[in-house]
Amino acid sequence: MTYDSIRAQRGLYLAGFDPGYMYVGYALVRIAPDGSKVVVHAGTAYTEKSMKKGSVRQAADIIRRAKDVWAEIRSVWKDLPSVLCMETLPLLRNSTVRSNISYVAGGLALYSNLLDVPLLEATPTEVKKAVCGNGSASKTAVIARIKTLYPDVVWPTTKAKGLDSEEMASHAADALAAIEACANDPAVIALKHALWVDQ
Repeated sequence: MTYDSIRAQRGLYLAGFDPGYMYVGYALVRIAPDGSKVVVHAGTAYTEKSMKKGSVRQAADIIRRAKDVWAEIRSVWKDLPSVLCMETLPLLRNSTVRSNISYVAGGLALYSNLLDVPLLEATPTEVKKAVCGNGSASKTAVIARIKTLYPDVVWPTTKAKGLDSEEMASHAADALAAIEACANDPAVIALKHALWVDQ
């Protein structure tokens, strides 16, 4: 993505992700020249494991779920992100779960490459510090703070089967938290200068 195409969108768009494979939180925030932030969209993609026993390989099913995640995100975003932000993947003991999450994270890396935009990562400590001012803040405190910072967000509440409001909202909030943690990254600052300061 060129500076001209970013400038044509009349704002700098930061996309945030909370990688998973059942739930994937995502958010798109527009940053104006004055530094104000507006949430364009915040959501949580939900995918289910295939019920076809014995006929679907594990990897094939995870790839299908990852594709469903990106299809949902593309369908709701009308503006292209200038920067992608995510929290670093957790060091999970369960290798299968980590592998499954990596399929979605790999899709994010590919998305970054196709758009030719930076993919920034923040550690859990950096996310907590950026949002709460405390690197050891609890997940509950982070989500509560995000909801305070973005009071006008319409949080996702439903999943494919039944109602699970807190789970759906928490992943979208985590995606916004990733944006908060990456908002002052040198790559974002450089884009701000190129778009608004150095003109």
